[in-house]
Amino acid sequence: MELYLRDVIAAQKSAGHDVSLLTGSLHIWEQAGLEELEIEGVKVFRLHRQDSFFDHYAHCYNLDAEAMIVDVLGRVEPDVVHVHHWIRLSSNVVELAEAQGIPTVVTLHDVHTSCPRTFRVHRDGGPCFRKLSAENCVPCVPRFGHEPEAEVVEAVTLFAEQLRSELSHARRVLVALATTADLLSETTGVPRDRYQVVGLTHQRRFGASTSPASSSTDEKSPPFRFGCWGNLNLQKGSHVLVEALRQAVENRSVPLELHLFGSLTHEGFARDLRQSAAGLPIRFHGSYDAQQLVDAHVDAAVFPALCFETFSLALTECFELQLPSIVSDLGALSARAGGAALTVPPGDVLALAEAMVELASSSELREQLRSQIPPLPPEPDEHVRALLAVYAEACSTAAGGTGAGGSPDRERWIRFLEGQRASAEAVGRGPRDPRPPV
Repeated sequence: MELYLRDVIAAQKSAGHDVSLLTGSLHIWEQAGLEELEIEGVKVFRLHRQDSFFDHYAHCYNLDAEAMIVDVLGRVEPDVVHVHHWIRLSSNVVELAEAQGIPTVVTLHDVHTSCPRTFRVHRDGGPCFRKLSAENCVPCVPRFGHEPEAEVVEAVTLFAEQLRSELSHARRVLVALATTADLLSETTGVPRDRYQVVGLTHQRRFGASTSPASSSTDEKSPPFRFGCWGNLNLQKGSHVLVEALRQAVENRSVPLELHLFGSLTHEGFARDLRQSAAGLPIRFHGSYDAQQLVDAHVDAAVFPALCFETFSLALTECFELQLPSIVSDLGALSARAGGAALTVPPGDVLALAEAMVELASSSELREQLRSQIPPLPPEPDEHVRALLAVYAEACSTAAGGTGAGGSPDRERWIRFLEGQRASAEAVGRGPRDPRPPV
């Protein structure tokens, strides 16, 4: 989402539009407040909350953030508010803007609105298709451990009601793919016709550095190189990929290497992943740029996500590099790749290992997949023109929600927050307590 916004805002500025950005922060302040910046000619308001774990579903609504959002809206006086996420802000941005008569457009970059865990990966590690409800979600959501059951039930219920209301009251709700709209409609109860499919953009990153020569597989050839890039975490199936490589290497029919690009931000997961990778032909490249991807000369990409991707920049870059790929048969990965990728069930180590050996062993298969790589998404200038048409439609549409009722009233939120604070204080937890939920 960050790279998308960077490219879109630059194109909007280039087209002569005045753009301001309100964003959350990973840094906790002693007292909630706004930091005002100018970055590449764009006025940026960075909102700092004073509570930890502001990504947690039970912290989605925040009174301090609400007041600061209203303040920014009053100062900027925008013609339209385009909401790209609520996390680290407050879960009622649409409500606040519409209350001031400002038309709103929402782009859903993930499935957060249908899942208190954010990515629709169940506690057991598999993808989740359950409907958003206290009955389905309470057993799965992360907890701090001190919450009474009634508090968890109310937290999930408020999360669901608030975000359903936001999607119902926005003038337009955009998704990149019809498969995302189908999933969200089925799991949130927000009608399918609330979602409008508008594909995302892609700023070309590799120039002429595309279509690397495929490795041959005779005895003198170098190992066949698989590459995986983006976030390296549980949701992206990085651990599944490492175990699949172990099985594929044991096959010994073709020499293989795996190149992992991206930061390992979760310390425990990083430690376990590196231990699993010990002794295997795996290189961890860490943070990377486009040129480093090119210089690695990978022969194919593999994206074994366990979560529902809604677009996948990494897959788009794979298309730009003209690489065949292996992807999970889930969400945007399989929907966008079509015949350009081998698909495997998410989390299936054996199926992934077999697909890796099959792809590395057959130049004909690689050429077949490469020939079916779809056209790249539009560049930012073209995408911005499409967004302007959406903004015009939103501004000419009457305010008012459809299909899911109103948002929880403010008094109910305040009662919940007071109870939440009391249960935390009873066990000695403060708003900036470092102990994470589990």
